[in-house]
Amino acid sequence: MNDPLTFTYPLSALLAIAMPILVGVFLAKKYGLTWKLFLYGAAAFVLAQLAHIPINLVLQKFIPALGPDGNLLAKAVVLSFTAAITEEPARYSVLKGKLSWARSWKEALMFGAGHGGLESILIGMSLLG
Repeated sequence: MNDPLTFTYPLSALLAIAMPILVGVFLAKKYGLTWKLFLYGAAAFVLAQLAHIPINLVLQKFIPALGPDGNLLAKAVVLSFTAAITEEPARYSVLKGKLSWARSWKEALMFGAGHGGLESILIGMSLLG
């Protein structure tokens, strides 16, 4: 039981899951924002992943450097690029469509907390099992 990971993995998971929710609670209370912004931000993340993951899987087949033993720099560049070309249109479409009324920086914070928050929550859940 002296293994530091015995303590740090569950702690990391707890923080990754709890912090986005706490940020949402803070923003909702401090600025009187609706949770709809948070949920639509999370939905935009899911929408983006519906394209992002398949694109990355296809690219892995054609670019050996993206494989498990591939070049770290190549992975960083390609994965960042594919994230940008899928996540930006997803966020844009949600903000122009369902959230066309949301135009303040406060609303943008809540939307972003949902988008990044879901990603954090999913990572936290993956640490648990």
